[in-house]
Amino acid sequence: MPGYIAVADTIFDHPLFSEWNPSPSTDVPVGGRLMSSSPHIDGMMASSSVAISVSPVTGVTQNVRNAEYNWSHNLATGNAGTYYFRTCPSDGRGLRIGEQYILDLQPPPTSYVPPYPVLPTKTSYPAAPAKGIQVTDLFIVLGSQTLLPTAITLRCSGLAYPLEGGASAAPVGTDILAATSVLPQAALTTLGQYQTLWVAIPTPAFVITDISTLEIEAAITATATTVMQVAALGCHYNFNYN
Repeated sequence: MPGYIAVADTIFDHPLFSEWNPSPSTDVPVGGRLMSSSPHIDGMMASSSVAISVSPVTGVTQNVRNAEYNWSHNLATGNAGTYYFRTCPSDGRGLRIGEQYILDLQPPPTSYVPPYPVLPTKTSYPAAPAKGIQVTDLFIVLGSQTLLPTAITLRCSGLAYPLEGGASAAPVGTDILAATSVLPQAALTTLGQYQTLWVAIPTPAFVITDISTLEIEAAITATATTVMQVAALGCHYNFNYN
């Protein structure tokens, strides 16, 4: 067999000739690397109200149990203003999604006798695929009674923090999608009824930055008579982690 197997989803080095094998002279099924050679599609991340932060909190009752299976941030009447709801969909945790893409194909031991071909040292073929998260749309699960909010926008960004050993610096945000209006349907009549409002990202790109988070933010401008519930924020995405 050749020194590595390349299929649509994985590339796995032959363990006998990989430097990751602790005993490269012994053909044992250890070592090698398992890496994605194409992205996985149709991922989804969603945060319920317990993983969504809100600012300001004036007039907002946080994490209300409206009913069984139904929790939300609730805004009562008499609290006109703009409210920001923010989540990092992996419960606020950053994700390590980068990996140096080198197949680590090593020449066979001197005692190795063909017919197997002699493999090159340190090849980077095939070319490394894009790594990271490719957000394709954003959504908010929202209930509103009496009077609709006057404006709702959704925004998504990558938020990078200083790298280890680097100078102190403020977080750097890069918009994946700048604040974009989403328009709800007519006001609902019953507490606990929801609409899912969404916006597509026209030109999604793979995003990867070490020591960073993926941030989704909804900005909602309410009137003095708006009654509102925010139940979830999330996104659909393609991903290539490994």
